[in-house]
Amino acid sequence: MLGLEASYANIDDGFIEAVMRSLRKDFLKENDYTALKQTSNISEFKLMIEETGYGHDIFDNQDATGDFEVALLRRAMKEKVAAYFEYFRANAVYPLSAFLEKLLHGY
Repeated sequence: MLGLEASYANIDDGFIEAVMRSLRKDFLKENDYTALKQTSNISEFKLMIEETGYGHDIFDNQDATGDFEVALLRRAMKEKVAAYFEYFRANAVYPLSAFLEKLLHGY
């Protein structure tokens, strides 16, 4: 072509890139990890994690008894990542969609 390939990049990948950039605010920062490590009981941990992007997703999916278990936390975090991955895969176009599809296959 005439070197105009970059002008069409946002047509295919602009939406996914914008969503990915907006998700950066959900990443736990170093000070978040430090604060979580310094909690002394589960109620403090819940308060700290609820202030991050993970809080609502994790505690909304827990059972109604309010019991807190590490397995529930791990499962909720994995479900959140899997839901985002499926969302990206559903909205991606080729070559990104092919790459995301290959990530699902084992060795």
